Amino acid sequence: MKPLEFSLNGERVVAEGVDPTETLLSFLRRRGMTGTKEGCAEGECGACAVVLREDDGAGGSRYVTINSCLLRSEEHTSELQSHSFISYAVF
Repeated sequence: MKPLEFSLNGERVVAEGVDPTETLLSFLRRRGMTGTKEGCAEGECGACAVVLREDDGAGGSRYVTINSCLLRSEEHTSELQSHSFISYAVF
């Protein structure tokens, strides 16, 4: 599997050797970002929510909340590589 490259809290991340079934939640917590929690592990409670920044096509940004417990690297490699993630979001 190709290395995943994305921005995390403004810092470029190159993740090699990531288990394709590992969730974004697990990846963040392994990096010491323990503010994002696992609650229900089904995407219902929001404890695992992180913010995804996308380009809006007009030179600005659009922010979307995603459940990191549901996002696996094998399923979303292209999505991970074209976005920025912001952990520790406050809602």
